[in-house]
Amino acid sequence: MKQNITIILLLLVSSLFAQVSFKAKAPRVVSQGERFYLQYTVNADGNSPQFPNLSNFNILSGPNQSQSQSVSIVNGKVSQNISLTYTFLLSANKTGKFTIAPASISVNGKRYKSNPVSIEVVKGNNSNNSQTANNSQSQQGNTQTQASVNSKKIYVEVIPSKRSVYKGEQFTATIKIYTKYDIAGFEDINFPSWDGFYTQEIPTSDQVRLQRENVNGQIYYTAVMQKMILQAQKTGKVTINPAKFDVVILKRTQRRSRSIFDDFFNSGYQRYRVSIKSRPVTINVKPLPPAPDNFDGAIGSFKFSAKLDKNNVKVNDAVSLKLRISGNGNLKLIPEPKVNFPPDFEMFGDPKIENNIKNTSNGSIGSKTFEFVFSPRHPGEYQIPGIEFTYFDPKLKKYKTIKTEDFNIHVEKGDGDTTAFRGFVNANNKEELKYLGEDIRYINTGDLNLKRSSNYLFGSNGFWAAYILSTLMFIILFIVKRKQIKEHQNVKLLRNRKANKIAKKHLKNAAKSMKANDKDKFYNDVTKALWGYISDKLGIPAAELTKDNIKENLIKHNVDESLVDEFIDLLNTCEFEHYAPSPKQDRLSEIYKLAESLINKFEKQIKK
Repeated sequence: MKQNITIILLLLVSSLFAQVSFKAKAPRVVSQGERFYLQYTVNADGNSPQFPNLSNFNILSGPNQSQSQSVSIVNGKVSQNISLTYTFLLSANKTGKFTIAPASISVNGKRYKSNPVSIEVVKGNNSNNSQTANNSQSQQGNTQTQASVNSKKIYVEVIPSKRSVYKGEQFTATIKIYTKYDIAGFEDINFPSWDGFYTQEIPTSDQVRLQRENVNGQIYYTAVMQKMILQAQKTGKVTINPAKFDVVILKRTQRRSRSIFDDFFNSGYQRYRVSIKSRPVTINVKPLPPAPDNFDGAIGSFKFSAKLDKNNVKVNDAVSLKLRISGNGNLKLIPEPKVNFPPDFEMFGDPKIENNIKNTSNGSIGSKTFEFVFSPRHPGEYQIPGIEFTYFDPKLKKYKTIKTEDFNIHVEKGDGDTTAFRGFVNANNKEELKYLGEDIRYINTGDLNLKRSSNYLFGSNGFWAAYILSTLMFIILFIVKRKQIKEHQNVKLLRNRKANKIAKKHLKNAAKSMKANDKDKFYNDVTKALWGYISDKLGIPAAELTKDNIKENLIKHNVDESLVDEFIDLLNTCEFEHYAPSPKQDRLSEIYKLAESLINKFEKQIKK
């Protein structure tokens, strides 16, 4: 008895504090004269409902009230689910677009409003429209090929959000099916290969959901099969290949006599397999305007900020500088901005990169953060100059540069400063070390017992040999240092020499991702290693690289054409595998070894 009272009290409390939801639902598109349902559902015990004016429609029935209620106890936690539904059966009087105002209902003395509902009414008989894809999948019968199916009643389209873009600009492409038939399933699905584009898939539901849509005054059931974010890698006219599907549809068979059991067992339908194919779509890809020197390939609309965690530090303290790029664009492909750190600052490895990016129908949205950790080695006043970030805004059709403020850092000597060693002290930041390990020698007042030495270093053969040798060493070091300065000034040559080293760092990160079974990061690291290596080795900015000009430039550098084709195939494989179902560990290992082998072969063949 006590337990029942406790449950009742818990239910009362939960009903008082549960969040009330009052929703309206109806088809988005109906045909004139078609019957349809308008439903209002509240997840609580409500009363005194007030419904809007429905004069634009014929009310055939309603409001009809139904209620469901359930109680569950899980691990001692009691929950109550109540659903109260009011249903109208309506038909449309006239064509046009109509908005049904919100209804309201009272729950625990407080009134709640539903959402408004928009309904479009079109002309035409819609008796042949499907009901739902899920219902269709339960139909029986043998599948046959039907050549006489009306192609206007079922087709597929590739719909780009833009048909004219800049190279590297993001846009979306949606693969959408349109049908007036019931669909029982799909077979042999072939999406476009997206040749000439860098692709990222926008997450969609695993289950195909059909929705009503008005297409040129006709009601179709439509479903999105795939959504992609695309970035063109070359200029000119780039064609998106067609999408191809085999669709199993259901058509009602014509019979003179029918039994009530035909409807019950769905035996009045026949299954047909239909092959449909979209039309190719051509995208006009424009080249970017002449870019400033500090442009690094960022295309979109962005914000840029920098934050230093502290300005007053001691020698050898760790300091963090975070750079954050946020907005809408090719965030995943943006490299780290260039920061001019003082030479007395020691860096702790490569910057840590944190991605918070979502693929949406508006493109890649989110932020990318670079964290640099460094340590000052000497006391003094230092400055990190303002950091610049340049991007191209396709909407404004121009480049924009954002520059942060300068960062001033005051560095003090720390306890146990490592610039002071036992027996030595660094008297000044730029002076040589002085030896203070011995105390003052006292004056000797006794006999000194001095002796004349006949061996003098100055003027001896050893002196002149050491003098000549040191002079030669100075000249050699001067020449070598001068050559190094020239090479460092030649950024292109420097990138060429460091290409292999940087690529191996990315491959090392890929190996860690492979061990962690992080497929996305693995393919990002491998792709970054391959594109980055070629960019550095050929001296071509990453934003200007395409698979076509990679092949052209590698052949100019006398690289075997078979090796070039193998490299292009690996890039295509990485792009494909990145969005394919999760591969086996052996597959990741195979791709890693192939990437490492190709870079080693290029290193032998590409001349500086």
